[in-house]
Amino acid sequence: MDLNLTNRTAIVTGGATGLGREFVLSLAKEGVNICFTYMREEEHPERLIETVKTSANVEI
Repeated sequence: MDLNLTNRTAIVTGGATGLGREFVLSLAKEGVNICFTYMREEEHPERLIETVKTSANVEI
């Protein structure tokens, strides 16, 4: 589904896990520039960054 969001910017709070993580992945696949926050464990956002790189084919 093309939502015409390419080159837009989104801020996702709680983006490292759960629904926030799914929003980050979906938006990245649409070509959105993303800034996301997380509260605890550093491993969650680092895994998400690797997933976004491979699944959305983007550089971070």
